[in-house]
Amino acid sequence: AALTAGVQGRAPRGAVQLVGPSGIGKSRLLEEALAHAPPDLTVLRAACHPLEEVLLPALDGIIDPLSEHLAAWPSAQRARLRSVDGALGVVFPSLAPFLGAAPADADPLALRRRAAQALAALFTLTQERAPVLLAVDDAQWGDPGSWSLLREALEACEGRGPRLVLSTRHVVEDLAERCAVLRLGPLGEADSRALFAAAHAHHLA
Repeated sequence: AALTAGVQGRAPRGAVQLVGPSGIGKSRLLEEALAHAPPDLTVLRAACHPLEEVLLPALDGIIDPLSEHLAAWPSAQRARLRSVDGALGVVFPSLAPFLGAAPADADPLALRRRAAQALAALFTLTQERAPVLLAVDDAQWGDPGSWSLLREALEACEGRGPRLVLSTRHVVEDLAERCAVLRLGPLGEADSRALFAAAHAHHLA
């Protein structure tokens, strides 16, 4: 229920972390929840991978489907994206064609701050067109830099940002304060017996 609430935008904090060990069924639960997503919801799927050699790899995985989503907008709507600071396009080049001019010169810390604010502005514009869900599998492989920048962007959205669901083996601490945490674990003996009985009830009838 908590996961479905996150997908449908009814989670108290707008975000959910689905936490559990490998093989327990997190991805399947996420797929089932997405199957019941509202028809007007744009779902941007991503997955984190170990040993990725790109800048901010976890966010890069989100940016790729976001870029594809923006490319499908009508030209008149894409024109509105020119108001977004091009600093974001410096950090994520696939977004550069949609955004404003890149800064001529900026130190790394200033560039990062501007990129976080620009990502918030971009999220807000996408939400105005249609609700968006960021669904990220294997978030345990994500990097702290990505999660920190994403947290800053979501905070700057002031409640107008996209929904977020993470599937992860352990809590992503940088986003913990913004997320409801749904923990999955092995069934206890009583629950296992009840599940077995339900599955084999027709054989016992």
